[in-house]
Amino acid sequence: MMANTIQKIIICLGFMGITSYSLAEIEFIDLYNRSPEEISPVINNNFPNIPVSKYGNQLVINGTPSENQQIRELVAQLDTPARRLLITLDTGDSSQSSQQGIQAKGHIQLGSTNSIHGRAKIDQRNTTNNSNSIKQLMVNEGSPTMIQVGQLVPINYTVPDRYGRPVVTTQYQEVMQNLYVTAQVVGQQVFVNVNSQNDRFSQTTGNINQQAINTRVSGALGSWISIGSLQDSNNYNSQGITGYSQRSGVSNTAIRLKVDLAN
Repeated sequence: MMANTIQKIIICLGFMGITSYSLAEIEFIDLYNRSPEEISPVINNNFPNIPVSKYGNQLVINGTPSENQQIRELVAQLDTPARRLLITLDTGDSSQSSQQGIQAKGHIQLGSTNSIHGRAKIDQRNTTNNSNSIKQLMVNEGSPTMIQVGQLVPINYTVPDRYGRPVVTTQYQEVMQNLYVTAQVVGQQVFVNVNSQNDRFSQTTGNINQQAINTRVSGALGSWISIGSLQDSNNYNSQGITGYSQRSGVSNTAIRLKVDLAN
């Protein structure tokens, strides 16, 4: 008991050190159904200037009495038993291909600096296909769900024929990427976290390049929400005694989803 009291005092002193206005009050909010990790991002999204931390299964907030009351009302909406959600993913399969790549309708940025591009394919046990570009899956609210995003990239090979003349042929190579999607419903609003880390081997340096994607989008329940697009390019050149070969390819497809409450 004494240790818990001391920890709470330390948390309070820490908040006092970063608080710049005298009306702020520190409050502890008990959670009964959800974890602080699930609820904190929603609070930060709605109250970006209010410090929020966790203590065990409690939220620690530091706002004015009015702000703290609004946060308590929001937490009451969030701290409910997890529901089953139906996620519908539109991967824009109506793309056109050429020797240069696959071009889909639209271009949507994902996050502030990064983007992803491509036709999405879901590797999920409870997945149903409505059409070539529409996929559906059942998920638990607040739980990360892996969506395997992939695309067929046209690779152009330039090789010499028996007379040394260049001949271009095209082959398709599948490129995969894993996205982790977490959806949460607040009233009639949906908050979606999208996380991904894409590891690629560099033919030039021999190193593995890592590209991390972490973004948060929101929209109305049952409405389409753009989460980005998937893009991939491949370039490789080699020179040999008998000739040379060249490979290149690029693809681009927009991705969007909508979230509904499962019946």
